[in-house]
Order: sequence, then C-alpha cells, then structure tokens
Amino acid sequence: GSPMPIYCSGRNSSEFCVEVAESLCTEEDGRCSPESCRCEDPTWMRQELQTLNGSQCFTCIPRPTNCAIDGSTCTPGPCECADVTHVKVRVAPSPGDEQATPCFRCQAPTGRNAEASMLASFVLFIVAGLA
Repeated sequence: GSPMPIYCSGRNSSEFCVEVAESLCTEEDGRCSPESCRCEDPTWMRQELQTLNGSQCFTCIPRPTNCAIDGSTCTPGPCECADVTHVKVRVAPSPGDEQATPCFRCQAPTGRNAEASMLASFVLFIVAGLA
C-alpha cells in the first residue's frame, strides 16, 4: 500500500514527529475508512466496500451469529446460516410465550419430494380447471 503519513509539530513543524504505524477502521454506521486498516475489536471482521465514486474503503462489523441447526433448539434474535445451502426458518414460540424474542434455526431445504408433490397438485388444478 501507500506509505503511512508522518505528522510533525513544534519548532519549524519538525521538532516532534510521529509516524502512523497502522490505522483502525471505522465502526460507525454509514461510514468507511479509505485507507487500509484493521479492526480495533479482534472478534469483528473487516468488510471491504465500494464508495459511490468506485474507490475502495473499509469498515468493521461484528461477525454474524450462526443460527442453531439442531432441530430441538433455536437461536434468539438475528442470526445467519453458516451453510449457504441451508434455509433460515422462524421457530414458532411456545404457547403462552408469544412475546418472546423471535427464534430461528437453519435447516437443509426440503427435498425433491416436496417440490414434486407441489408440482403434481399444481398440474392437477390446471387439468381440473380445463375439464
């Protein structure tokens, strides 16, 4: 990358000089850092973005929480599927617990049989409609 800037002050602006060793990426919503940077919080991940004029910039975001995949549990609040082939489903709250935080689970999409039976009933409706 480009060399890090040097900032000086004092007599003739050269008495005390500091060289920037590294930059921290911004974590502010809607803002990004134009220079190469690292995340202050090591658990966060650096995200590369493009500005409207096409230049590169960086921001730090918390790593997404992965949703549960075990059929008997669910993850409250926002989460992502670790496996991109899975689908995220909302788990119905327990009776009497309708005020609970929404809870999600990731699961493999239902197999071909579900699609085939849906397609078969769709074709049946068309045939019945023509009769």
